[in-house]
Amino acid sequence: MQLSEQMRQASVLVLPSLEEGFGLVVPQALACGAPCIVSESIGAKDLIEVRRNGSTFAPQNVHALADELVFWAEHGTRVSGDYSWKNPAGRLLTLSAGALQPLRSQ
Repeated sequence: MQLSEQMRQASVLVLPSLEEGFGLVVPQALACGAPCIVSESIGAKDLIEVRRNGSTFAPQNVHALADELVFWAEHGTRVSGDYSWKNPAGRLLTLSAGALQPLRSQ
């Protein structure tokens, strides 16, 4: 079975990393409809709308993680939204072009 199909069947994705640059698995899971519970130590936490498409918790706080697991077990839902790379990539290009503009003027 493909990874995307497994994610579509998942109730929730948990990424409890102590340190993670981004965590590509988070937008992948969100795109498949799985809410994500992530530690506050990963960059992908910025994609999380608390208790709408997932939750965050302090690293190594097992009680906070347990609380979020219970919440999603009781309020199971599928998430929707555009979690593709199109919008973030476009924003990065726009911001990069804006940052380079003063250099081009010199």
